[in-house]
Amino acid sequence: MSESELVSKLDWPSDRVGVLTAPNKTAGTLNGTNTYFLKSDSGLIIIDPGPDDNHRGHVDAIVRESRGIGLPIRAILLTHDHWDHSPGATRLRQLTKAPVYTHPSSDFPHDYDIKNDELLTFGDLEILPVYTPGHAKDHITFCAEIPGLGKILLTGDTVIANTTVYIPPLEKGGDMADYIASIKMLRQRFAGDEGAVTKIFGGHGDPVNDPAKQLKIYLRQRQKRGDDILEFLQEHPRGTSFDKIFDRLYSKTDPANMPMAVQTLKAYLEMFRKGGILFVDEVSRPANERERMLLSLPPDSNPDNAERREPPTSLPVFQYRLSIGRNLGNHR
Repeated sequence: MSESELVSKLDWPSDRVGVLTAPNKTAGTLNGTNTYFLKSDSGLIIIDPGPDDNHRGHVDAIVRESRGIGLPIRAILLTHDHWDHSPGATRLRQLTKAPVYTHPSSDFPHDYDIKNDELLTFGDLEILPVYTPGHAKDHITFCAEIPGLGKILLTGDTVIANTTVYIPPLEKGGDMADYIASIKMLRQRFAGDEGAVTKIFGGHGDPVNDPAKQLKIYLRQRQKRGDDILEFLQEHPRGTSFDKIFDRLYSKTDPANMPMAVQTLKAYLEMFRKGGILFVDEVSRPANERERMLLSLPPDSNPDNAERREPPTSLPVFQYRLSIGRNLGNHR
């Protein structure tokens, strides 16, 4: 099968918004990364060109589709710098000379820093960028008014349909408290009676047709999971280990999703630790077999990290216990 046969066809949810899904299907990317084409009278705006320099012909397909539309690529916008969203921008920029726009703190090479709430204008198309950290420290959500669709959000990996978003390790910019704050902000600004968006286009999967409902569900799910963790810790006032918490709360997790579940649980525990709700104590015992298995999982669904990591011989082991007298409702 040729590379061109592996690449999906460009789909048009409206005559001004197109989506081309990269052929990088994994447990974390669902059917692949969605690359969005936004039409303006001055050219195309591409959001998230996808993985590596030309993953199975995806970047070449973006260029080929733009030529078929008959419009030049005016700009390349990135929601965040993760392996499945941003690297394709390097080759796309080389082929089209279009500048790359992203967050000022992004490590990805770019031409323009995107400022929070500073309107970007491309001909007759205006795009409002809103910082939404949590899944990544440099994450941006884009809002645009599209004729025939109304106001839409392009949310990258902050909101996607039919599943929750995993929170990467701290060293990769993940932060659960920031993520929950971002969801609350999006709900307040874009799901109320005024200024409500009609659709959410996420970085993976199908469009969200009821944004207000999806954001409410997202927030409720995060609060419920946080409550469940704290409830389990209340049952173990002297503390408990990571593997015990994981097995209580994530026992039904599909094996393919376990790496992301491990990182998300770490993100919850770190949020509680930073909030003063949780004490984390290092203990002087070797890691048990279950702990070693969980902590040797790759940190995400990147195929480059697919091999299980061998943990260090002297893997530190921690006990997690609640801080007595703290208001456990603070995590909300």
